[in-house]
Amino acid sequence: MQEIKTILQTEIRNHDQIQELEEYFFKQFDYIRNLKSKLDAQLYMMLFEQIKYEKFPPLTPIFEAGDIGRRMYFIIDGTVGIFKPKNADAKPHPGKYHTFQEVTERRYFQYQFVNILKAGTYFGEVALHQKGPRNASVCSITKLELAVITYDTYQKILSLAGQQQNDYKFNFLKSISLFEGWKDSALLAMLMNCEEQYYSPFTYIFKQNQPIDFVYFIVSGEVKLKVFRRIEEPGESKTQINKIDGITHLTTNQYFGDMELYYEDCPNQLRSSEAQTQSSCKLLKICARQFIDNYRLFSTISKPRALSQRQLHHRSSMQKIRDKVISQKINLQMIKVQDAPKQIEEIHFQPIIPQIPIRFKVKFGQVQSQDYLSQRSLLSNDLFNPDRLRQTFGYVPMKCVDQTFINCVKQMRISKKSPLRKRTFSIK
Repeated sequence: MQEIKTILQTEIRNHDQIQELEEYFFKQFDYIRNLKSKLDAQLYMMLFEQIKYEKFPPLTPIFEAGDIGRRMYFIIDGTVGIFKPKNADAKPHPGKYHTFQEVTERRYFQYQFVNILKAGTYFGEVALHQKGPRNASVCSITKLELAVITYDTYQKILSLAGQQQNDYKFNFLKSISLFEGWKDSALLAMLMNCEEQYYSPFTYIFKQNQPIDFVYFIVSGEVKLKVFRRIEEPGESKTQINKIDGITHLTTNQYFGDMELYYEDCPNQLRSSEAQTQSSCKLLKICARQFIDNYRLFSTISKPRALSQRQLHHRSSMQKIRDKVISQKINLQMIKVQDAPKQIEEIHFQPIIPQIPIRFKVKFGQVQSQDYLSQRSLLSNDLFNPDRLRQTFGYVPMKCVDQTFINCVKQMRISKKSPLRKRTFSIK
């Protein structure tokens, strides 16, 4: 304890001393524990560079009701009494007092004694948030040693923390595909309406038929979105029932709660979907009316395009596909850079001469192809000579080697398939 008091009285503190102060205050005061969760680590540690030390003798007023608050106090050692005025005209009676009972009965006879605070507690925290008048008087009972945070120090740290938060929220909104291409001034206008909120796992953010109050952006966590569609039951009653039209899981940098805003026929602006967290979630939410007004004002289009329920169902999948395609393009570019382009070898074009049959077997009015020869050979006048054909292919009947046979050969289609496969051609 004495070491903590010594460090508090030191004007310039090293890293180890600041760390020791932080450990002590975090353990002793719940206010500091709550503050740590709200501040950036660097700003949080800055607090222990600036915290001051004060001490008071017994029976000494720390401040009076009506004073303008400028400091918050943490009791390191000693006790204090808290007094609240009974009416607006109550004033402390000046004088020297030797016991706390005299202080209670004479100095604060127009006040009501409220409480006694001991080491490990704090008071005056309202002064850090606003420069308002104190609503109670505090007087030391014993020798008192305090750690003090001034209004100026706290506001400086809070302003830096607020600036960091605004920068973070601004960059987050800039990464949302919905705001792609927006000017910074437009994003800042949207940012002014943002509110941060935390949700525990498996908590409903909104349910079907609830009013459309906010649009949500996922900073961290996972949300299951279920979309419903009203259909009429077959029959004379024509009662409407809700049918699940799609279920999707959304995660960081995605948004929801805006679908119904785009449909003018949405009954009384009620939800046709429900959202439930699947893990601990940190969300930014914007008032639905302000969201749609700002979007219409600042978007490059006059009105956001209405998304169908099926498009909403597949939005998450499409974003993943797009990311995959971008990744593949990047990998392809890397391969092109790493591998030097190869020279293309010059290939001399050689025309392919189609093959058509020259040996025929005539049977029942059909010519059956068996072997193939180049078209250039068949175009020879010598080959189409009937006498030459009879000499070359003795098994071809004499009556078939006439002009009809030769015309058939000329008119046959050139086969692109394997020459081993037999084909049959009719002779007219």
